[in-house]
Amino acid sequence: MLNVLLVDDETFALEGMRKCVSWSEFGFAEPLCACSAAEARRMMEERSVQLVICDIEMAEENGLRFLEWVRERYPKAICYFLTCHAEFSYARDAVRIGVREYLLKPISSECLASILRKTAELFPVLAGKHPSGGANVSIEQVERYITENISNNLTCASVAEHFYLSADYLSRVYKTRAEACFRSISCSSVSPWRKSYWN
Repeated sequence: MLNVLLVDDETFALEGMRKCVSWSEFGFAEPLCACSAAEARRMMEERSVQLVICDIEMAEENGLRFLEWVRERYPKAICYFLTCHAEFSYARDAVRIGVREYLLKPISSECLASILRKTAELFPVLAGKHPSGGANVSIEQVERYITENISNNLTCASVAEHFYLSADYLSRVYKTRAEACFRSISCSSVSPWRKSYWN
């Protein structure tokens, strides 16, 4: 399933978005919620996140800086601004950073549903629209990708995202099919993984 990260320093706003829609209907797991940019960074590093919806005006660190960090490290993640004010400068910053658009608070259930639907279309395998798609990726393909990107501080989550798989699925497949758990193997030692295809 897809993962969404909601970032807002107002807990009632987070709770409102969390209860706004039926996430599983669009192929999403229950949303991850962060009350600060620092907490959101930790979640991004620990989980594979496909969609980020972040408030701009937060007390400790504004959403602009956080989303710039997201775009630099996780370029495939889809990002949206949340704001209480319709200002041209926010639209300009959204274009500069590569954010899809900015949304006015409070966000409606119809607007949120539209965002989830559009995001699910970009990640059909994770959203469960084409359940056989990810299974056709071979261990050799993953190994080649790791070898070619060895200097990029790869993680299980980032490799899984590249192939539109979940990090848990990737780790589980390597553990059962290649007899090695992804999380416990250095990316510089990929040759022992070359044993079989994912069928």
